[in-house]
Amino acid sequence: MGSVRPSLVVALSIPFSVLFATLGMHYFGLSANLMSLGGLAIAIGMMVDGTIVVVENVDRILRRQAEPDEGRVEVVARACVEVGRPIVFAIVIIILVFLPLFTLQGVEGKTFRPLAYTVAMAMLGSLIFALFLAPVLSNLLLRAPKSTDAGTQASEGWMMRRLVAAYRPIVSRFVAHRFWALASAGVLLLIGLVIFPRLGSEFTPALQEATLVLRLTMAPSISLKESTRITMLVERRLLQIPEVTGAVSRIGRGEVGAHTDPINSAEMFLLLKPRDQWRTAHDQEELREMIRAELGEIPGVLTNFTQPIAMTVDELLEGVRAELAVKQRVREGVDLDEASIQGACLRVRPVLMTALTTALGLIPLLFSSGTGSEVQRPLATVVVGGLVSSTVLTLLVLPALYKWFAV
Repeated sequence: MGSVRPSLVVALSIPFSVLFATLGMHYFGLSANLMSLGGLAIAIGMMVDGTIVVVENVDRILRRQAEPDEGRVEVVARACVEVGRPIVFAIVIIILVFLPLFTLQGVEGKTFRPLAYTVAMAMLGSLIFALFLAPVLSNLLLRAPKSTDAGTQASEGWMMRRLVAAYRPIVSRFVAHRFWALASAGVLLLIGLVIFPRLGSEFTPALQEATLVLRLTMAPSISLKESTRITMLVERRLLQIPEVTGAVSRIGRGEVGAHTDPINSAEMFLLLKPRDQWRTAHDQEELREMIRAELGEIPGVLTNFTQPIAMTVDELLEGVRAELAVKQRVREGVDLDEASIQGACLRVRPVLMTALTTALGLIPLLFSSGTGSEVQRPLATVVVGGLVSSTVLTLLVLPALYKWFAV
């Protein structure tokens, strides 16, 4: 937020964490698939949280609290020790949240364990960077201002001065009227309770796999010759649709495999053009309806649409924390309410930076439209929604309620 050198240190934590997670994927034999890469995309904003806290604390102490006879190394070491324990606990808690995914078995385990592995390894890499590399880079890149005679506010950038000036009266009002804080938290909770039952549920969102499978179910007494004739008739009709480039059919399945099928069951894999070349349909659902209309009614034949991965899964299934420095202000003799306000203003920059970096890292997933976006968009939406509510609670509700829970 207005500082290039601290931003550079924070930015370096992302490639380090991603490469660390990649090494872990190689060690555990994980491939780069939809869920593992989705885990990296979700964690990309959280990777910088620990580094942001370290760098912000070093920068703050260099600006405001460094002793005249204290060397740079001592200042950086003191700043990192102050926040080392909360960083460790915060990142460990994030990793522990994903532990239930490691215990999943069967199809659920195959689907979600890669995501849990990549997120956990990326967060572990970010912890290593925050504890060992961020202090070194901070010592090399961060500089104390040449003069702080103009006071604390003058040593801050213009962006932070304006941000704190707008934030201080709001948090002061919440601290003075704690009922507003409780009401805000209650309203957010009530909205969640009202919306949750209306969300619906499913095992996984329907993927747009760019390939359709049309299943034909014919009379049980049909002969192989007649089944082949009907299948070829359907293929010729489908090839008249501009978006369909080819069709590959399979009639029945052998008895040796895991899923046998009689000759009255045919599976037709439809090969489609790239989405940007579609002329008569805008999405896959519209294309399905167009194919149904083109086929019409075929006597004695039931049709059902699915997709390769979805068909396989069906067959398998059938068989942020708060960074408030209040206690330090209380120890200095400041009134608890004023300490809550000062602590909130002191930590508004790292809180907003961690929330914004996580949100920015999820923007590509929120607006993605390619293959796999049906899984990634809901994950990103949930995380961004949680970030909004948690940031409001951290910046407004927690400072107001801190007095009731202060020890």
